[in-house]
Amino acid sequence: MSGLSSVVAGASGLIGGCLVRRLAEDEAFGEVTLLVRKEMPLLSPKLLQRVVDFGALSVGELGRPDVVFCALGTTIAKAGSEAAFRKVDLDTVVHLARAASEAGARQFLVVSSLGADPKASAFYLRVEGEVERELPSFPFEGLQLFRPSLLLGGTAQFRPRPPRCGNRGPPHVRGRDRDVRLLRCGVVRQNRIACDSRVRTGLDAA
Repeated sequence: MSGLSSVVAGASGLIGGCLVRRLAEDEAFGEVTLLVRKEMPLLSPKLLQRVVDFGALSVGELGRPDVVFCALGTTIAKAGSEAAFRKVDLDTVVHLARAASEAGARQFLVVSSLGADPKASAFYLRVEGEVERELPSFPFEGLQLFRPSLLLGGTAQFRPRPPRCGNRGPPHVRGRDRDVRLLRCGVVRQNRIACDSRVRTGLDAA
């Protein structure tokens, strides 16, 4: 199958589910492998799924992807403790990034959070900030960090509302190293897969 080979982790969630539907429709992407904890219905012959233990994920389970999308995440309520939450939102994401790098992925795209900061007083935002701090250590050609605000949808789980959210007019965008512009879902491929710098961080969209 021609096109970019991709892997999606977190396909059963709100953002991951939307992403999978986009990839299934996008002719630029060929085979899409979903890493899942349990099997789920597939909506396209382009989609494959592999049931994995994210805590013991091996490089071979990723295949040879061009692009890896990470939309993994949980809530403290669902995880049961801060330590269990950290294991999912930090340790599992970093482990996935390491496996993706070793598997030869050129691009790694991950959903973070508005207000992510390793020095944040809020535990959730601090963990997301620690994730962002760890990921640039892997030698991807492109690393994309997406910072959505409050997530609303049929499968969304409650997450603490980050600061500076609200109806303030146009979304706020800031870049740590350079100016970046807000990315709409429909142009992920055009504007992110062929990016001109290895790392784009600090994308805030309220």
